[in-house]
Amino acid sequence: LLLTSVAAASKDDSSHVPESGFALPWGTVNLLVLTDVHSWITGHERHESNMNVDYGDVLSFVQRLHRFVDSQQQDDMDLYLVMNGDFMDGTGLSTRPPKYLTPLLKQMPFDVINLGNHELYDNATIDFILDEFIPDWNGHYLTSNSLYEPTGEALGNQYCILKGRASTILTFGFLFNFPGHSKNTIVENVEDVVRQSWFQHALTNEKYDTILVMAHMHVTDPLVQVILDAIRQHTDCSVAFVTGHTHLRGYEVLDENSVSFEAGRFLDTIGFMSWNPADAAIGSPLSPEEKFPHLFIDTNRDILTEILHATDNTTNTLQTMEGVRLTDKIHTTQDEMGLLETVGCSPHVYSLSTPIDDKLSLWGLYIHQIIPERLLQVPGKVYVEGTGSLRYDLMNGKILVDDVISVCPFNQTIYEIAVDVPATKLLEALDIKVPPSSYGAIKPNKILPEGKQLPTWAIATTLNTGILDLDQHYRVLTPLYYADYLKERIANVTGTPAIDPITVRKANNPQLNEMTTDLWKDYIKAHWKCKKSESILDIIDPPAPVPIQSNEPPPQEKPIVVAVFIVMILLGLWAYQKRMTQYHSYQSIPNAKATETLVRRSSQVSLFASGADLQL
Repeated sequence: LLLTSVAAASKDDSSHVPESGFALPWGTVNLLVLTDVHSWITGHERHESNMNVDYGDVLSFVQRLHRFVDSQQQDDMDLYLVMNGDFMDGTGLSTRPPKYLTPLLKQMPFDVINLGNHELYDNATIDFILDEFIPDWNGHYLTSNSLYEPTGEALGNQYCILKGRASTILTFGFLFNFPGHSKNTIVENVEDVVRQSWFQHALTNEKYDTILVMAHMHVTDPLVQVILDAIRQHTDCSVAFVTGHTHLRGYEVLDENSVSFEAGRFLDTIGFMSWNPADAAIGSPLSPEEKFPHLFIDTNRDILTEILHATDNTTNTLQTMEGVRLTDKIHTTQDEMGLLETVGCSPHVYSLSTPIDDKLSLWGLYIHQIIPERLLQVPGKVYVEGTGSLRYDLMNGKILVDDVISVCPFNQTIYEIAVDVPATKLLEALDIKVPPSSYGAIKPNKILPEGKQLPTWAIATTLNTGILDLDQHYRVLTPLYYADYLKERIANVTGTPAIDPITVRKANNPQLNEMTTDLWKDYIKAHWKCKKSESILDIIDPPAPVPIQSNEPPPQEKPIVVAVFIVMILLGLWAYQKRMTQYHSYQSIPNAKATETLVRRSSQVSLFASGADLQL
């Protein structure tokens, strides 16, 4: 089934679980989880039809499940929708500040929202969401360890109580110890916060029967255990961690009454986890997996419809009126922002995770073609960028403005940050070790961290060669995000004072700065023009072969019709088989401690180099 990693539901749940492989393992507390959506609220239908759910569909799904819960005779089930941070940075809907995105997010019935690191990069974003977004959630936007620097107060609430018909949940919202936040925010270390009086007071004085910790950090981040240990000093009650940030599907048992659950990224997953606080107790005969059954649901409309039908066999449709209106509003907003305008037509799929020297590598296209053509025409320059900054495959076919932004969502100004830097010192600053057999020149992009497909830092040189001359001195260019870090690193290893960064201007218009996302747009416009009648199918499907001239009489039409009919039947069977094999989606990570990012989809792999993943 496409619903994967289902631990057995506890015995008391059986009355709520229909006889179907699509059944949700209902409990007393039932969580629907979204995390790290990064503004992908339109879903992936244009390029990946098996992931065709948008936020309107999610809204419809939640509304129909709520109607099912409300229709039950017993008041022994609660359903909560939670969002675990990083709604910013991913598609064109996300701007700084996010004035187009947040009105759409307000249409979602989130019971709790946690803060992600991507909401904290920009002063203007913080000021905007503090005034225009956080107040809308009535104390359920959680920032347990994130403060507003001008006041010293929490940006949102440090905790809240979720009160349902059958459960009372003490809920926290933590962010990992994030150093890269904006100047108008403070992120306190988790280790310090769990010793603060407010945290101790909540655990000892609030009335609750279970605890939910929204934690924007890896499923087995050591800080998860820090929080759990602090909780265990006061209570043995059930504790569910909803984790995120690392863009994987993971599930980890923490102790006999606590688990950690991470549910994907970019709206590729709706997570579901349930538990019964009365059953989930220390000393219970149930295993943690039985106490906390969970699902990873691929975002496919047919799958959500099947789940609804399995839950309530009178439900055969997914969409609700409110959901359809939200879908329409999302598309209208995209259109008004100019995101649906065509930039060009790509001849291939360029993959984010493919090694740089591969001809279909996204990073290879960027480093060997786009950057040298626009920025490195003059010898003696190099361009350096961390490989966490590109975010998604560039698909073949018609490329819209939104597709370009999805590939490179951080439209950053490019700076010259150092001059006359010896190549060996630049490599030292980047922690790239020169192999002994280099003979005066190396290809630094071939030096990979162990187990990685991409280098930590991508380096572009002139002449599209990717070769760095070890005897040469270089001027160093980099985007804004990396400028201060690299400037200081280079100054430290060379022993020379850092220079003030110099903005790189467009060669054809010196009044404008060179910007990373604009580089992609300009390249595609210049090199990948669409034909007048060109569409996605024109590019994917080759033209029909020219018929060979022959003296043979033309074939009869009837055999052709029969053959076409047979082919259509075979295609139908193939499509059905493909649909069924979709249900065998990727499994949850069996041992998250030993696993990094591993999210497999039809044409997209999330696999980032740990050192360069500065913006995950």
